[in-house]
Amino acid sequence: KLLGWYAQHPLEVLNARTYANDAVFVDTTHNATSYSYKTGPPAVIDCFGHTAPCGMFQVPEEEIDSVSELMRLLELDVIGATCCTDGGPAWPEIARMFRQPHIEDTWHNCENGDKKAASLSSKEEKKKFRQLKNKVLYQVLDQQELSDAFTMRLRLQERSRMRLRSSVTCPVMYWIGSQ
Repeated sequence: KLLGWYAQHPLEVLNARTYANDAVFVDTTHNATSYSYKTGPPAVIDCFGHTAPCGMFQVPEEEIDSVSELMRLLELDVIGATCCTDGGPAWPEIARMFRQPHIEDTWHNCENGDKKAASLSSKEEKKKFRQLKNKVLYQVLDQQELSDAFTMRLRLQERSRMRLRSSVTCPVMYWIGSQ
């Protein structure tokens, strides 16, 4: 079974070696080939502020071992470079392994934020969460404003999780006890 493959032209090797010290961007597609492989086209930003490709890889599943190995082979495992991704489940661990700060790109953060807001129980909480999400993603904030907005979002999510746990746990425990 093919565990993954990558390709890198000489210019892409040079891009990786020259510009991957700052940030590496990867947005993997899902089931984009007739064989359902995930395609990852990593890129960096060059000295002119343009996106510079660093190769391409494909894996059957976006999982930690295969993707991290391909990122190493593409020379994108630079310690301290910011790992900017689509927020797939393997990326936080890969960034941690490479000692890289991890951020999710704006589009995926917006989409994922909407999914998180849907889990909140009240309309007011959902509205507040979306307002905070949009503020964080699309407004220029100083460090304190950004920190406050993130803290408020986390509190909303945690309150919702606690309400969900208390509403689900009790009936399940009662149901199990009544068997």
